[in-house]
Amino acid sequence: MDETLDRKELNFPPDERRAIVVWTLLAVSLLPFMVKYFPAMWRQTLYQFFPFLLVSIGYLVFRRHDRVVRLPETNTLRGRVCFGALSLGALLLAGAAVLGSSWLGAVVLVIWLGAFLASQREFDGRWMGYLAIPMVLFIRSPMLGTYTVMERLQRITTSLASIFLDAFGVIHSLAGNTIALPSKTLFVAEACSGVQSLFTVLFLSLLLMAYRRRSIVALPVYLFVALVLAIVGNVSRVTTIALAEAWFRVDLTSGFIHELVGYLALAFAAALLYGIDSITSLSPFRRDGEMKEIADLSKSNSAFQERFSLIDWRAEVTGSPRQWQAFIGITLLSGLLMGIQFLAAPSKRPSVVSTNQVLFDPSSQLITKPVPEVQVLDHQVNRDAHGDRSERFGMNSDIYQCGFDGNQGQLVFSQPYMGWHELTVCYKVLDWQMVSRTPISPRDGSTPIVVAEFVGEAGRRGTLFFTAIDSDGHIPRVPGHSPYARALAPLHPLIMDDFAEITGSSQTIMLQYWITSEDAQSAQTIQRVVDMLAAVRQTTSERLSSDLQAT
Repeated sequence: MDETLDRKELNFPPDERRAIVVWTLLAVSLLPFMVKYFPAMWRQTLYQFFPFLLVSIGYLVFRRHDRVVRLPETNTLRGRVCFGALSLGALLLAGAAVLGSSWLGAVVLVIWLGAFLASQREFDGRWMGYLAIPMVLFIRSPMLGTYTVMERLQRITTSLASIFLDAFGVIHSLAGNTIALPSKTLFVAEACSGVQSLFTVLFLSLLLMAYRRRSIVALPVYLFVALVLAIVGNVSRVTTIALAEAWFRVDLTSGFIHELVGYLALAFAAALLYGIDSITSLSPFRRDGEMKEIADLSKSNSAFQERFSLIDWRAEVTGSPRQWQAFIGITLLSGLLMGIQFLAAPSKRPSVVSTNQVLFDPSSQLITKPVPEVQVLDHQVNRDAHGDRSERFGMNSDIYQCGFDGNQGQLVFSQPYMGWHELTVCYKVLDWQMVSRTPISPRDGSTPIVVAEFVGEAGRRGTLFFTAIDSDGHIPRVPGHSPYARALAPLHPLIMDDFAEITGSSQTIMLQYWITSEDAQSAQTIQRVVDMLAAVRQTTSERLSSDLQAT
């Protein structure tokens, strides 16, 4: 290479210009997917750390990248793997455009970012692919799987908190996820269960691992430590709230003070994580030569000039020009198709009320008008901004004691949730063992109603029917009931929750009907209740739609 070339030409040789164009076009093709994906992620409280994740990874890349943009190299296994990852991403992106799946678009982003980083070098010549590891947390996990983890963490958190309360001599009783004190009953709700902190501590753990440049063999250790510390943090949170109530009659279950206790518990877990990481600095997990900052290499202009002079701009890249053109064409067409679908989709109200308000006040006529056979025996109203502590009834609930088809049951409206709320977890934590969960279609052909069967103490049977209505009157799809999920069900029931395309763009009302009996309900009774709940849902949908048009 001619070292007399000026600085401008060194910065942008032909091969690097082509690499910049390719990576830029790939990023542009993903924009329509991310425009839909980002708001849905932000409205799911479990994932509100993702902006910090993106900023942190971007910062580390900026600090460590040697300022030479590359495409995957040829004649190396690493280059072939990167090009294969890019090709796989292109196929997935085309499928994502056809399905309208922003979640698949996010999967493609993580795959392509891994390929990009694995093709880039640091100033000391090492590859940067390890920085893509924390990005796996950018992909929303399947909803039903997340709820399963949530239910188990709620049980663990409650049980361990009870053990500590025993050690402190606090009189209490434990029933499911409820800690009953002499002065107050505390329900360990989802916010305190550990799943939200688990995702955040996992993010901090993987980010710390990337920052420290730990060996990949340390990944299982970091994941396990994050799980343990998330449980430790949340047990300390629940124990603190219970002790404050038992010893000082101080209510830490709501408002700013409740959030502050949560943040302090998270900070405690993060401090423990940092301490454990410092211990592993002396272990085989440490890699020689921790990161070299840009400042170390930019102390003199000659350091940069020397680095540029060693670069072979004539190195070939994997893939012919026609392959790259076809590859770029597929991705841009996929992005265009997704953009058209996004613009053509009907708009929803992302947030119309706060959690201490309701989308509407249901009345008895909302039930008896569409289904005259229903007899409303009693109506209880619960307006509580933190109503998720009211166990299975949910937040801001309207509870109707009803008689229908020879059985007495409870029909409940609970609102507002952000997206679909899987109500089976509310019964699992109360020691109801779920036997089955099946979406059943009403006879009018509308969206299925979820029917879950439970077994309680002494073999008593419980049957839960539930569905949702979006704030604009739209009836969302049931997780696990799309054609794709049904096709994959033989491999794994409810796999991927319809590619995790959950309703995260609108507030929802959850509608449930709960009946108990000595024996399991007959198929005929189940179908009649499904049809009844679908009729009430349709009336509610029309009411919300008319309210939206009126505003």
